[in-house]
Amino acid sequence: MDTAFGMIHRLSLKKKIIFWSLVASGLTLVLFSIVSLILVRIKLLQELDNRLVSASFDVGRSISVSSGNLDITPGIEWEEEHHTSAAGTPIFIVLLDVMKYEIRRSVNADGKALPLEMLSYREEQSAVSSGELNGARWRFATTPLQKDGRRYGWIVVGMPFDRIDHILAVLLTMYAILFPISMVFAFLGSYCMANKALLPVQTISSTVRNIRAKNLDQKLAVSESDDEIAHLAITINDLLARLQGSFTTDRKSVV
Repeated sequence: MDTAFGMIHRLSLKKKIIFWSLVASGLTLVLFSIVSLILVRIKLLQELDNRLVSASFDVGRSISVSSGNLDITPGIEWEEEHHTSAAGTPIFIVLLDVMKYEIRRSVNADGKALPLEMLSYREEQSAVSSGELNGARWRFATTPLQKDGRRYGWIVVGMPFDRIDHILAVLLTMYAILFPISMVFAFLGSYCMANKALLPVQTISSTVRNIRAKNLDQKLAVSESDDEIAHLAITINDLLARLQGSFTTDRKSVV
């Protein structure tokens, strides 16, 4: 670490400006990428949870009670493609009784070992949790199945993370492509900025290098801007004026 900082310390001012500009740009881009990915994931997860909870309420409306028993009417809700097919973005439905034993499941959930025992169950409101199914990550919503003030069990609705993972992968790929391009532009911008910022310093250095005892009356051009470079030029002009005064006094003393 000390060696690295020592190398940076030995760089010219121009290279230091470029280096630290690149470091600041790179850190900003990385931080932006991380924060944006986290925020997008949170937003997508909220949308997924809302969709699962909404689907569980739709399933609940397809269930009625007859003589104290549940009367499950498949209807259009159970026959929709995302409840009957495992292709695309499927939504699995499982009905559980109060003892968490299965009552019914959607067609596309047949033969699937759903992680029902690992899910969250609440008595009065929906709960969302994640689980693994066939090596893939899934999101599940469990909603209490209540009719006429009596609880009959839970409605479990599950959906894969495929869409979220796909969107995040696309964003990550896009950031990976844009990062080096952005760093190239940052380098060019910092290079031009360093050249422009140090040009007055180079002019002052060149002018001072050519000043001798015979031309101490030569003055540096002072820019109208009230910046550090202007203050440096004024300070050097004041120094030259004092040196010229000293040389003049010495000559008169000799004479």
